[in-house]
Amino acid sequence: MILPYVKNKIANRLLLYILIFSGFVTLVITSIQLKIEYQRDIDSIDGQFSRIEKSFKKQIADALWFFNEKALHLHLEGISNLKDIEYLELSGEGKVFISVGKQHSKHAVEKILPIVYVSDNTSRDIGKLKIVASLSNVYARLINRLIIVLISQTVKTFIVTIFIYFLFHYFVIKHLSTIDQYLKNYKVNKRSGYLKLNRKSQSSRDELDQVAASINDASKKLKESYETLEQKVKERTKDLQDALNRVKQLSGLLPVCSYCKKVRDDKGYWNQIDAYIEKHSDADISHSICPGCAEEYYPDMNLYDDEQNQ
Repeated sequence: MILPYVKNKIANRLLLYILIFSGFVTLVITSIQLKIEYQRDIDSIDGQFSRIEKSFKKQIADALWFFNEKALHLHLEGISNLKDIEYLELSGEGKVFISVGKQHSKHAVEKILPIVYVSDNTSRDIGKLKIVASLSNVYARLINRLIIVLISQTVKTFIVTIFIYFLFHYFVIKHLSTIDQYLKNYKVNKRSGYLKLNRKSQSSRDELDQVAASINDASKKLKESYETLEQKVKERTKDLQDALNRVKQLSGLLPVCSYCKKVRDDKGYWNQIDAYIEKHSDADISHSICPGCAEEYYPDMNLYDDEQNQ
């Protein structure tokens, strides 16, 4: 199902950014959780040290004062069975009296409890108890917790990302593809319908509706401009054709009467030459009289005598 959408570069980038951001957030949150749990385990070990001090310190002091070795072993064995306790050492006067367990962890927390015997309101320091708690179990629990959190967060992030990916394709990408296809097939000189997105009607317009409306508005204005331009081109072409026809008429063979000098047009009518020229060209005729006609028809007026004298 993912294959049809692989070519969607925007959706792919969105998917990548979501995965990167989700992974970063997961690491940050997981680190905070692990730190909190680590501190909780350390506090639990400290609390256990406090409980050992309250529950066993006096009994160990009494057994050590009388050096009841059996009782001391019994107390230390009981303490060693507590959670995370791996080594106990009871010492005094520079020598070790009793030790239980073995200290083998690289990471451990230790606590030194002074052993004080109280008798007749007199306190005597008779030794010290070294308690070593291993952090191996703490780290193991943190690693297990880290693995569980990472796996669960990765699965959740992947599912959410795929869901967002398909939503983005459904609500955005397919409509962008529709717009792209419409613009590719758009011809201004042909009857192209308006762009319509295949989506349910909504109470309010979103960005895609605004884009579609802007494209339709631009398409309408472009068609109107094209039609106006086309009409102007037709009118100009007609004017040029008419002018060309007039030029052709004036440049062709003109039948002229040998006596009255009238010109016969293409319909067979005889016209005065000045009227014919005005009709078939942009020239304006201005009437005057030549010297020969002036002398023949107006001999008494001497119209050109002044020019001849000059």
